[in-house]
Parts: sequence; C-alpha cells; structure tokens
Amino acid sequence: MSDAAPAPLAPAEAAALERAVALARCGVGAVEPNPPVGAVLLRAGVPLAEGFHREWGAPHAEAEALAGAGEGARGATLVVTLEPCSSRGGAKKQPPCVDAVIAAGVRRVVIGALDPDPRHGGAGVARLRAAGVETLVVDAAPTRALLARFAAHLGKQRPFVVLKWAQGVDGSWASADPAARWISGEAAREQVQRLRARVDAIVVGSGTVLADDPALTARPPGPRPLVRVIVDPRARVAASARCFVDGAAPTWWVTGPLRAGEPAAPAGVERLPLEAPRDVAQALLPLLHARGVRRLLLEGGPTLAAAFLGAGVVDRAWVFVAPRAVGGAPPSLPPLPPASQARLVPWGEDLWYQLEFA
Repeated sequence: MSDAAPAPLAPAEAAALERAVALARCGVGAVEPNPPVGAVLLRAGVPLAEGFHREWGAPHAEAEALAGAGEGARGATLVVTLEPCSSRGGAKKQPPCVDAVIAAGVRRVVIGALDPDPRHGGAGVARLRAAGVETLVVDAAPTRALLARFAAHLGKQRPFVVLKWAQGVDGSWASADPAARWISGEAAREQVQRLRARVDAIVVGSGTVLADDPALTARPPGPRPLVRVIVDPRARVAASARCFVDGAAPTWWVTGPLRAGEPAAPAGVERLPLEAPRDVAQALLPLLHARGVRRLLLEGGPTLAAAFLGAGVVDRAWVFVAPRAVGGAPPSLPPLPPASQARLVPWGEDLWYQLEFA
C-alpha cells in the first residue's frame, strides 16, 4: 500500500467522467432502488471499454467495462461515477465490484462520488487503496446529482414503488362497455410487460382479481423471479383464481388477521395476514422489504392506488392515456405529489407519462 497522494484529475479522465455520467443516465428508470452508475476504462488516456448498470440485479457498470476490456484492463485507469461497491448485500446482488477491479489489475481508479450509504461509504476506497490501487475521489456535482434519488430512498426500509395505470382522455380507468377488455393499445401493453420484467413483485387488489382473473406474470419473464401479491383484506378471492392455481409464479395472499374457522390458503399460496389491513400501504411495504422485495409494480384499480398515494409511498408513476373517452366515472384519488421530473411521449396510439416523485 502506497501513502503517496494520487495524481490530480487529468483532462482525459475528466472527459471520461463526463462520458460515464452520460452512460449512467441510460440506466435511470431500470436500476432503482439502486443508483445509476457508469464506468469508462482508459489506457494511456484513450477509452478502452465502457459500461453502465442496466437494470436492478444486472451486472454493475464496472463489471461491464472490465468484461469489455478483458486482459487489457491490467494497468488501465477506471473512471466510474460512484465508489465501487465493497459488499454483496444479499442473494440477488452482484459480487463486490472492488474485488473485480483489484483482480483485473487496474492501476488507478477515479471516482466521481462516494457511496452516500453511511454503511458503505468510503469502504470501497479503503479496499482499493489497501490493495495498492491509486484512487482519486473528485466529488463532482454531476455525479452527486445522479445519486439524488438513491440518497432520498436510503433508510426507508421499503421497496421502490412504481404505480401504473391506464385511462381514457376522460380520466376514467374503466370502460362503460363491459365487453371491453383493454383501455390502452398494444404497444402500451407490451411496455407494461417490460415493466413487470424489471420488478420483484406485482401488487394488485382483490377487486382486480375478482373482475379480471389476471395471470399477473411477465411475458417474457425477466431475469428475477416475480412474486404476485394479492391484497385481499376480507379474503374475498376464491381458491380457484388463476393466480392461485396456475403455478406460474409464487403468490402471496395478503389478508386481514387470521380468524378461527377461516379456510386455509390454497395449496402453493402463502398467506400473509396483516394486523392493520386498513393501513395497507404502511403495513405491507416493510413486510415485503423484509422478504427481499426491493422494487414493486403497483397495478390494479384506484382503491389500492389511492391507498399508496395517500400514504406518500409512490416513487414513480407510469400513466398510459388512450386517445378516446372510455365512458366510466373517473376515480377519486389523492393529489399526486409534486413531480421532480416528468416525461410525455407518444407510445403507440397512446400517450405515456412517466412521473418521478421526490
């Protein structure tokens, strides 16, 4: 281990850090609750390989860049927006990036920002320096800005909550025509499948299951097992519901407290009784977090959406607006929280809003 101070930031490294920030932004919307991260490997000031964290649970930015460089990483400089992680942190996580950086023989690491998690901040730097890797922390404003969402979510001990709904231009979530199955178009429905593939759990209320008997699966499946969570405080869902019997994914049946004489959960379904079912959002989220759910998609009807919005626990909303009135009554929802970021783009025949909440 050398006690010599690291060399100052070189112009080529500053340019690589700008590129790494741009790469990191490509992961926004897919990596939460983790932070977006980008990385560039340099040899003699020339870019050698690059990478970014593409989605939660996927290889980290450093791993992508190192894989792209192969043996060329030995003696190279790694420029990364965030301090490389020093621990795995759970069965679904990637291995510590500092181990991969050290094993690859990287000579120097330039870090845009320290990990804001107080449990890990500085640990990666210490590991790198102890292994003799020259390490410079520049604490750049653009890299700190990338961490704003991650830092805001730290310590909440709940999953990152994505709320999705489809509506007509009249604000209705339900068609007046009982034969109508869809509000949104095919392209929007395909995007919903991609959203499902990025989460650990889909949460719906009993009303959605009773009305539609949905499968609640991702098609095609994502890289992680998807859990179906049915919020049913009064235990109204029948044992014959598709999500109870098809075996396509694990199903957790969230009910009120168990009472004597009530039927057991269907075979293969796990029943999770809530002691405070009227406060479903606040009671459910810590329970799911304790079971390893870090990112969930809230689907279903306005009752459940209102409960989560009212509890102030929605982090992102996806709203698909069909270009027609669908005839039902608009739901009564709590006001949406102020959006720190909003995007509006055409999505097939629909308009698509993505709202980020602070």
